[in-house]
Amino acid sequence: MTATPTSSTKSPKKSLDRSCLPLVIAVAGHRDPIASEVPRLREAFRNDLQALMKELPVTPLVMLNGLACGMDSEAAEIFLDLVAEQRELNPIIPDHKLIAALPKRKENYRNDFTIGPERERFEKLLSNCHVVLDPSNCANLRDEKNPDVDLPSPDCYGKQGMFLVRHCFFLFAFYNGYETLEVGGTSQSVAMQKGEVHSMFLNVDEVLATREPSALIEYDTPRQKNSDSSHHRSSDKYWIGTDQKKTLRDLLEIPRKLEAINKEVANPSLTLLQWAPLRTAMWAYVDGKASSSKRFYLIWGLTLLLSGWLISISLVEPPWQSLGLLMIFVALVVFPSSKSGPKQSFIEYRCLAEALTVQDFWIDLGVQVDAADLFHTQLHLELGWIRTVLRARKIHLMTRQDNKLPPIQTTTLATETWITNQVSWLNQRIIEQKLLDRLLNRLIQGSLIATLTLSLLAITPVLRTPLMWFTEGGIATFVALLACRQLLGYEETNARYERSRDQFSRGLKAIEKAKSTSSDNSQKIQRLRCAFEAVGREKLDELNDWVADQLKRSYNPGG
Repeated sequence: MTATPTSSTKSPKKSLDRSCLPLVIAVAGHRDPIASEVPRLREAFRNDLQALMKELPVTPLVMLNGLACGMDSEAAEIFLDLVAEQRELNPIIPDHKLIAALPKRKENYRNDFTIGPERERFEKLLSNCHVVLDPSNCANLRDEKNPDVDLPSPDCYGKQGMFLVRHCFFLFAFYNGYETLEVGGTSQSVAMQKGEVHSMFLNVDEVLATREPSALIEYDTPRQKNSDSSHHRSSDKYWIGTDQKKTLRDLLEIPRKLEAINKEVANPSLTLLQWAPLRTAMWAYVDGKASSSKRFYLIWGLTLLLSGWLISISLVEPPWQSLGLLMIFVALVVFPSSKSGPKQSFIEYRCLAEALTVQDFWIDLGVQVDAADLFHTQLHLELGWIRTVLRARKIHLMTRQDNKLPPIQTTTLATETWITNQVSWLNQRIIEQKLLDRLLNRLIQGSLIATLTLSLLAITPVLRTPLMWFTEGGIATFVALLACRQLLGYEETNARYERSRDQFSRGLKAIEKAKSTSSDNSQKIQRLRCAFEAVGREKLDELNDWVADQLKRSYNPGG
């Protein structure tokens, strides 16, 4: 899947970007909690936040927060206080960050806060944010039709809620459980996080529930608006999608994958091959993991084929049939549960490496498309964690200090080199796979002819016994070779590779035209973004086809 030139030259370790993947969390809460309940809510939130940091000691938390009055501000203050306390105890803790995600441009959003303590609190929190995202610098928070003007209320809050839910894994919701039929309200954010259809849905994704299942912690928060002073308090609720769990630790399957990647990223022995498209330790680890899983998977596949061959041979004579039947039993019981291990790991990490390449280049080029949305996992939920990683990586890149992009010339050169390598690699693989497929076909034909010849000779009574084993061996070899060709699927793979090669070649031509025929620099940049977006979309389409093709291929030596 990735262009891998034969050069084994390693890049210097100092050139690696060793930044960790953040776990993105977000807050949605009522603006008017009953004052007497706030201490209880603050304590519950602080305890869960502290537990999360303890469970994930090397993973930075990035909190997306709208900084609205009420529980948003309370949660932001607790987050900042807890990070300061942790840093005082241990100066080398992960780089936890508070990110403001505002529904309006900050100069307009200030008017939502009354002059005095309320606005002063907002300004103080804003000054402590690592980055401030608002419609002026974040396409996901602005009106697509009229990007220079803030959306009116409540549509701007609905847009903000969609941004928070789409990009976080954990949503901490301070919610009283009442449906208020308000666009952009806490109940809508809770519904989106669970994958439910809210009464006031605004987006196609809310109806289709295309987002992968994520975690929700729900704190029962009585509010003044609903006169909840006598409201019966319920315990905190923990959810993955619509499945309620017992504790916070039950929500950590995907965060622990991030933690494992981050631990490897910090490994000083990690190196990067010179041809690697991304100069990041994370990409180096993910690509290396995919390569090692592929080697293990190929060894496992050959083991399965050999097992099938032995089973076929062992069924020839009654003394050996009991052994053959035992091997069939082992194949039926053991292989289905274990064969998915190396194969699944190979698919997951290869997908992640390829999608990360597209995501990073798009962000650096200013392409306003989310790679996670184009990597389809609805039929393969076990791959949903990859989309979580892609969204976390996107937030990390978006919230670099001052949200500055690398120079367009640098990114263009790196991306063009990657596309050129893709075309070269695809050409090479197409030629190799045509030769291998031709060789397999000839071996299949040869084994068939040899087996038929031996079968005809075995008709003679004198030759029947000595040729029996050879005949059975020929039949087993013929079947094994057929299974091998089916598993490898060179013909289908080449058809997919040829389509991708042609699309990448078109992309290179488009890039050359954009560079040579654009007199205006802004027009040139826009055309380059268009070309790179098209190539990225093609890469993700190829990836989706490849995943579907790989997951449908299976071989069971038991039959």
